[in-house]
Amino acid sequence: MVSAWLVSVRNDSLNYSALDGRFRAYLPVDDLLDRVAQALNNKISQMRQYPSLDNGVSQPSEELGRLRAFQKRVAGLESRPLHIDIGAAEVPVDFNPDLFAGRFMLLHCWRCQRLSTAEETWIDPFAKTDGSQVFGRLRKCMCGNTIAYQIKGQRRP
Repeated sequence: MVSAWLVSVRNDSLNYSALDGRFRAYLPVDDLLDRVAQALNNKISQMRQYPSLDNGVSQPSEELGRLRAFQKRVAGLESRPLHIDIGAAEVPVDFNPDLFAGRFMLLHCWRCQRLSTAEETWIDPFAKTDGSQVFGRLRKCMCGNTIAYQIKGQRRP
């Protein structure tokens, strides 16, 4: 049986994330290659449905290029590394569900510099009243830095 990848996920750029928190999380990921392949298939399908997106400038086109580069990077590894580092904008694969569920081994919060396990973080309800009217829950570091979110619904206007 192949062991899980140890994936180091950085959220270090506000430009590429819905989260305001900056952190690095270490996640054991069993299906990294499958997730990348699935994301690639979704992007290719999107390009087929909307051919005008394949212009090299659109966000889906950028993401497709990143996914292909990441897949090539992983395929080109001579041997399986102890862990693989993924930057905030390197590969558009969503690790938010893993982070929200607390499936990370260790979290390094860049606000308070604390190293925490999932048990040392907490879940906080939230509601946005900025016109989107969404509500749900946030996973936060003990200092209040947001790590992940789970949208539960949207209120009627």
